[in-house]
Amino acid sequence: MFIRFFKSNSIMLLTQLILISLLLISCSHTSKDFSSTLISKELIIKADKLDRGHPLEFFKTAGEYFRDGKINDSAFMFYLGQLRYRYYISVNPPEKMEGDIMTFSSTQSVLGSELNYKLGKDIDSYLQILDAVLEWGNRFDSKFCSRKINPEKYQENIDGLIQLKEYVIDNRDLIEEEHKETE
Repeated sequence: MFIRFFKSNSIMLLTQLILISLLLISCSHTSKDFSSTLISKELIIKADKLDRGHPLEFFKTAGEYFRDGKINDSAFMFYLGQLRYRYYISVNPPEKMEGDIMTFSSTQSVLGSELNYKLGKDIDSYLQILDAVLEWGNRFDSKFCSRKINPEKYQENIDGLIQLKEYVIDNRDLIEEEHKETE
């Protein structure tokens, strides 16, 4: 009887350990699979956690990083939040999204304009941030609002970021010149 009890408890314990290990591996996939020379591991882990909640949290975090003078971290969170938030708004009925649309628009005009101005100082970093956001958006699905709901609309949002990147590349000299004039 004792041997049977010991075997069944050992099997249950082993099963629990395997399940916990699998859970830890699945939760840490993002930080191991994503790498960028500009984006820290800490930021990657934070983005993975934020990807499970409302996209507004990305903007709040971007604001905190901006306040602390961490412009690249702020920009990564901002543009990732923008990607997630635009998609979230686009797949929901407009009448249910009034508050979200107003919040998104005001954040865009306040934090977005400040960030874009700061990013104009270092176009290479700006492009690396956009590349990192595009890579993240293509590789990892939001747990809050999955791209599987409407893959076409999700791709439209990815395409919007690609167009922004192309604009920055095509207008690099103009952006740098405008930035020098305002200093």
